[in-house]
Amino acid sequence: MSGRYTPKEIEIRFWSRVEITPDCWFWLGALDGDGYGRLQINYQQLRVHRYSYELHTGPVPNDLCVCHHCDCPSCVNPNHLFLGTNLDNIIDRCQKDRSARLTPNPKVLPQEQVDEIRRKYVPFAYPQSQLAEEYGVSQVTINRIINHFRGYEA
Repeated sequence: MSGRYTPKEIEIRFWSRVEITPDCWFWLGALDGDGYGRLQINYQQLRVHRYSYELHTGPVPNDLCVCHHCDCPSCVNPNHLFLGTNLDNIIDRCQKDRSARLTPNPKVLPQEQVDEIRRKYVPFAYPQSQLAEEYGVSQVTINRIINHFRGYEA
């Protein structure tokens, strides 16, 4: 497609990149440096967790953030999203001990298992939840491995 996308076309593009699991709904498209999903629409970058909130709940005032209860930046499950100010988001992060200086490293798997996970992963057919259970880690860890995110860059 070229030119400008209609709202329906945007929604179709959004859903084509979402893996729904019993817990988080993982964004399978592009991620920014912090692990948040993004989608380019009509020459603008769209943060997909914000889009998901708007799609399911309604408009987000410009002065508010869309925050995650689940602490997984690539999650777009509207039940995991809530509105808050930047200060609310900072307080939430600190209360959950997720401050950059306080956050412990996630369980790091050996490179052999990381490579194995990347080979096995097939969106919708071999989901992240199944891999997480198989390797004894969270879906967030599997998502980080698949997307070469923090600690799993190689």
